[in-house]
Amino acid sequence: MYSSYCIDPCPDGYIVSDNVCAECHVSCDTCIGLTANECASCPEGTYLEGSTCLSDCEEGTYANDITNTCDDCHEDCATCNGSENTDCLSCVDSYLENGSCSHKCVTVGYYENSDEWKCKACDSNCAACFCGTSECCTFCFDNQYLYDNTCVSPCP
Repeated sequence: MYSSYCIDPCPDGYIVSDNVCAECHVSCDTCIGLTANECASCPEGTYLEGSTCLSDCEEGTYANDITNTCDDCHEDCATCNGSENTDCLSCVDSYLENGSCSHKCVTVGYYENSDEWKCKACDSNCAACFCGTSECCTFCFDNQYLYDNTCVSPCP
């Protein structure tokens, strides 16, 4: 029964409870029960995690705006904005490089920053390095020479 009328099934946003159409919890768009953790779908701007609607998805999941659900990140990602291994925003025990996670930075001119777990650009004087300052060079550009972890020209 809905608004004194017998209808089957109940309209969206309602569920049969004690032979009447009862309104779903305010946080749910459609539901499988009357409580906040018995949602079947969520209003726009919120995302279904299990059977609860959240405004922000939990770590390890991302907000899928197409399905209004919190979907799992790729297993390499701690946080992400999609399900692919190139959608990482942070990593699990590895370094973030161009949206992907790896145990070593592979792009020339980047080094492993273990404080932030990110691949960071070398100082502009270094072609390759082990930290972000000009005193950490391991390889130099053409016409420069490596001297005491610094690129110099001319050679001292």
